This record gives sequence, structure tokens and C-alpha cells, in this order.
Amino acid sequence: MPFLPLVDVFGDEVVLELFSEAALVEHWLEFERALAAAQAELGIIPAGAAEAIAAEATADRVDLGLLREQTRVVGYPILPLLEQLRRGCASEVGGYLHWGATTQDVMDTGLALTLARAFDRIETLLVDLGGAVAAKAEEHRGTIMTGRTHAQPAVPITFGGKLAVWLAELARHLDRVRSAREGVAFVQLFG
Repeated sequence: MPFLPLVDVFGDEVVLELFSEAALVEHWLEFERALAAAQAELGIIPAGAAEAIAAEATADRVDLGLLREQTRVVGYPILPLLEQLRRGCASEVGGYLHWGATTQDVMDTGLALTLARAFDRIETLLVDLGGAVAAKAEEHRGTIMTGRTHAQPAVPITFGGKLAVWLAELARHLDRVRSAREGVAFVQLFG
């Protein structure tokens, strides 16, 4: 993994993993498995094909180094990904994997899955931080401190009150994160 100074110091390991090569490949394959399951449910592909795809379209079957190398040749990763999966898999996998989908469908939906999970993580962190700030606000609701206005001392306030203002802003951030998540968490299937 490359040295990323800001990520290494301030980053979140969970989010970093969500944006890793391995996770991105898994999200693409999650799309392929879900597509096959939905198509089987609708009678578009045989149920046995969907079961084979669910069992065999897995990230552990993908050589990331080879995928990277072949992506440089082709210009996009999905064709080399599918070729790797089709080699050595059941014929149902080769015959029905990626049925009716485009490269753009897979890549865009994989990115939507990644972003949705990153927003889930951010939401979890905001909720945890909000809980901690709320507890401190309650604990310090009577702790007097100097208020400030225009960088000058002002009327006394409580530290708990100051923390309550921060908590209100965290709640607004949480609303924005939830709204943004809803805006990106879409499956695409139209090329």
C-alpha cells in the first residue's frame, strides 16, 4: 500500500478498506451476483446459473495483479474481470454472467455500493461522536466558562451549553450525510 500521509494520520481504516482494489472488485461482483439472482427470479436465466454465479463469482478467484495488468491493455477492468471468472468456472457462469449488463452498469453500481457503505461508516462515526458530546454536555451543563464575542471575553456561559451547540451542528451533519447517501445509493442498469 502506498504511503498516504494525510490518510495514514487522519484517515479511517474502515473507509480506506472500502476504497481498496479488493473491495471495489467485490462490489462489482456483488452487482453481478445480485443481477443473476434477480434475473433467475424473473425467469430470464436458469436458477442453476444464478446459483453457480453466486458460488463462483467471488473476489478470491480474481488475481488483482493480473486484473490491473489487463486493465491497462483493454482500458477498463470489467472485461478482464469477467474473463478471469469465466476461466475454470462452471459453464453456467460463463454463459450467464453479466447477462444484459454493460461495463458502465457494473462500474457505476460498484461505485454506488462503495459510496453508500462509506456514508454508513461516516454516519456511525457521527452518531458515536454525537453520543460522546451529548454525554459531556450533560456532565458539564453547570460548568461555567467565559463566553466569547468578536474574540473578546463576554458574558459567562456553560461548557455544556457550548457542547450542545456543537451537538446541534453534528445533528445537521448527520442529516446531510443521510441525504447524500440516499442520492448515491442507486443501481444502474441501462448502459
